[in-house]
Amino acid sequence: QGAWDLSSLRGNVTGGDINIRRSGQTLDINIRNLGAVLTTTGIYAGLKEGNLFGQLRGNDRLSGELKLTGFELRNPPVMLKLLGLLSLEQLVAGTDTTKFNSGKIPLTLSPQQLALNNAHFTGPSMDIRLNGVYGRTDSQLNIHGNLAPAIPFNRLASKIPLLGTLLTGSQDGVVVADFRLKGPIAEPEVNVQPLSVLTPVALP
Repeated sequence: QGAWDLSSLRGNVTGGDINIRRSGQTLDINIRNLGAVLTTTGIYAGLKEGNLFGQLRGNDRLSGELKLTGFELRNPPVMLKLLGLLSLEQLVAGTDTTKFNSGKIPLTLSPQQLALNNAHFTGPSMDIRLNGVYGRTDSQLNIHGNLAPAIPFNRLASKIPLLGTLLTGSQDGVVVADFRLKGPIAEPEVNVQPLSVLTPVALP
């Protein structure tokens, strides 16, 4: 119930620190151990560690870029479903979490929604890009994403027979899967497109 006043917030929680400061139209954000902060405050228990920092500008509508470093996700069901549909379960085999080295999150935040503009998360097992919106009033997702598994091309093709059958010629490309998440955030519908390959000249 209620809302957070983010004009100024500074404090400590178990294992983490919060420092949010507004000056005019600029909101500076610096949170050490975001996972601990979210867990302690009861917001979200699926993130471990991570330092969040960056700057947003605006009044009711905030825009800017945040960065998140050194964090782990406690494999959420939607990600496990996505990897299963892509036959990429081996990316998280034998572990309860997925590590990411860094995240770059360009966003726009308004009272109605959170919009991501090519957010990019990189880790030892996968890279993920996200575009789309989360409705803050109805808790609905409409997200388009790309997932690039960090598996050598030859090994990935051998594990996915269809991919190995369809692809010939140069094997210097990067395998990319397109997906969409749509519906309630608690259990969105997950749709995937077949794995494709981007050659180095086609990569952004």
